Amino acid sequence: MNRQAFLIIAPGNKARADEAWSKEIKDISDILSSTVLTCGDVTGFLKKNGHYLVLKNHFALYPLFGLLSFILALRSDRVLLECSPNSVYFSVLARLIRKSKIIYRIRSHSWIDPHKKASRRLYRLMEHFERTVVTTESSYKSLIMNIPADKISIMTPGILIERYPPLPPPPMSDCFHILFASAPLSNHRYPEIFETKGINILLKSIKYLNENLDYNIKLHILWRNTYLTELNGKVTQMGLEDKVIIVNEKVNVIDYYDKCHATVFPAGDVEHSPDFPSSIMESISTGRPVIVSNVLQISEIIRQYKSGVVCAPNETDLSKAIQSLITNYKHYVKNCVRTARLTFSLKENVKPLMDGTC
Repeated sequence: MNRQAFLIIAPGNKARADEAWSKEIKDISDILSSTVLTCGDVTGFLKKNGHYLVLKNHFALYPLFGLLSFILALRSDRVLLECSPNSVYFSVLARLIRKSKIIYRIRSHSWIDPHKKASRRLYRLMEHFERTVVTTESSYKSLIMNIPADKISIMTPGILIERYPPLPPPPMSDCFHILFASAPLSNHRYPEIFETKGINILLKSIKYLNENLDYNIKLHILWRNTYLTELNGKVTQMGLEDKVIIVNEKVNVIDYYDKCHATVFPAGDVEHSPDFPSSIMESISTGRPVIVSNVLQISEIIRQYKSGVVCAPNETDLSKAIQSLITNYKHYVKNCVRTARLTFSLKENVKPLMDGTC
């Protein structure tokens, strides 16, 4: 086996369940030509699939996964570690792999709560890593109080923006079309997931704006089977059959960015939603402004670059955000493509990894 510059280790369920994260890891591995070691439902003990080495879940015991990581790390110059510090995998890998090789990426700001005992243990480990990579300025400021500044870098999550080129603005006709593209997964619990994903407040806001303030708004929901009956029942119960279009099939998402004016992601927490949703980054890249809740880290960028509206995850604030977006639509549209180019270009964002400055 030839020696390679990078090994990416993404063992836990989070990297598989978080679609944005999973897609980004694959794209980074392609850009860096790096092996990705993970675990999943595969036939046999270990399966190679492109850049991926997938250890069957049944055999993915922590010592075994750690031993395989250790062997592969010996043949790599640097290791990009992608897992929660709360994962048992993390503690095993941090002990087995030479710490000076590890670049540890903190995907969620919630991982570094300075008041948690686990975070304080993490800080002690990170002092010995080659580098810790965070996603936003606020995460950087949280870490710099505990870790030397020369051990921390910022690398914003991203997409391959060339896949989502700018689209001509849709006509501002009598109807304003909004896209929601973040269906729950099968391991999410109902009815809590409709709250945490922001689905309930979104439906209530659409109903309020259409019925009480004479707006004409249609909501397009891209779904994936899970709790489809419950979603249809809620839409019917609220009398929104003519205002909510549920698409429960695989589609070319660019077609929906093309027909919709904006994309919304009003998540109530980051436990069941990514901090940097793919649909939000893709929407901005195509020139469609967004509405996101302030619990998501991506909201810092949306606010800074004025490519959409940030709101609290409640019905009142979301309704006001939709009104603001419609009123100032042209203002937000003109900032979108520039936002994507400056912040969400994955090829640009990983360059520090490639040249060793990260």
